[in-house]
Amino acid sequence: MISDLKEEQSESSTEYFDCVILCTGLTAQPVQIDCQIKMLPVSELNHPDGLGHITDQRIVVIGGGESAVDYANRLAQPELNNKVFLSLRSGIRVSTRYHPIRGVPSDFLRNRLMLSIHENIRNWIGQRFVEL
Repeated sequence: MISDLKEEQSESSTEYFDCVILCTGLTAQPVQIDCQIKMLPVSELNHPDGLGHITDQRIVVIGGGESAVDYANRLAQPELNNKVFLSLRSGIRVSTRYHPIRGVPSDFLRNRLMLSIHENIRNWIGQRFVEL
């Protein structure tokens, strides 16, 4: 169950999920959460067949980094028949890990291009992108 408080309307809504995946970023040690739900170890999540048993579920993946997007993508494969939501703290750009044509990490191409532009212009472009 996830509760969401909508600031503009000051109303609360509740969503129910069969599975919650927390992707909170890099950590030196896993953090144990005191809860009544089954916890999957990272080794099971990262195993090529590790998510294949999660089918016909309503799932929320919390986080906006590469791991969160990867898990959401893997769980949303049509043959698994899951309904997957990606929960983000704020608006961010989510892109595939690898460029579909060039086969290199997407952020490599984006960063290489952006770093070749003068800092003032780069900041202006970034600001316009965020505003859009």
